[in-house]
Amino acid sequence: MANQCSRCSEHYPSHYYLVTGASPAVCNGCVSALPQVERDKILAAGATAVGQTLRRCRHCGAVMMRGELAYWDRGPSDATRVREVSWVLARRESVFLGLLSHWVVDKALALDAWRCGACGYVELASDPDPANGEEHHVRAQRIDEDSTLL
Repeated sequence: MANQCSRCSEHYPSHYYLVTGASPAVCNGCVSALPQVERDKILAAGATAVGQTLRRCRHCGAVMMRGELAYWDRGPSDATRVREVSWVLARRESVFLGLLSHWVVDKALALDAWRCGACGYVELASDPDPANGEEHHVRAQRIDEDSTLL
């Protein structure tokens, strides 16, 4: 099966229970029970397979896991939302005789969230600023007051 651990033979409902990029597939529970050296070897091989580098915690040195940021939408549906979050360089611009204003985003960079399973430290990181002419962001995008971007 596609979502089966090669060590414990457990079947999982989603690939999120397995270490990303590990071949053969290994579940997070089996990896956490391994000795540190073997765990780091499997995680490093999995990260390399998907084009990532192994990220270590700045506080305790344990391997960090990449995840997504979620927020609780207090709207009519009261649902939990998961979406890509951006770091933005923005400024307010006044409109209509200075009585109203809106946000103008000059630069936006996607954020990655990392969490240490050993000590709970959370880190947000973005890619470095792109070179001129290669920027992939929204320039001068208007953000209304009720936007959840900021």
